[in-house]
Amino acid sequence: MEFKQFGNRWLIRLEKGEEIIKSILSFSEKNKVFSGSLIGIGATNKFSLSIYDPGLNEYIEKVYEGDYEITSLIGNISLYENKPTLHIHITLGDRNNVAMGGHLNYAFISGTCEIVVDEFSAQIERKLDKESRLKLLNLK
Repeated sequence: MEFKQFGNRWLIRLEKGEEIIKSILSFSEKNKVFSGSLIGIGATNKFSLSIYDPGLNEYIEKVYEGDYEITSLIGNISLYENKPTLHIHITLGDRNNVAMGGHLNYAFISGTCEIVVDEFSAQIERKLDKESRLKLLNLK
């Protein structure tokens, strides 16, 4: 992973074999970036997506392998119980240009991944919602 800062904006480049979630969390802790938004593009060959089922109050996970373009990676960084946490959604395209997406659990880079992080000037925290069991942004 390489990264460079431009004011409150960071540019991150992940390399083949690196995992997106772990890499962004490592970047966040190393640079004390605990709140912000992120976008990215790249390629992956092994990843896990989830869709939240409100009837069950849980995420349903599926694991995929194969060559996919990351056409859109979007999310945020915040704090939960004083630790950086990520909420990221992803859209991917296959060889037939068929897209799929969902909540990103992990993705290993097969070529490269370029991520832009816009750091917020204030810390944003999450709070567990007991009913949905989701860690919701606490904006109060």
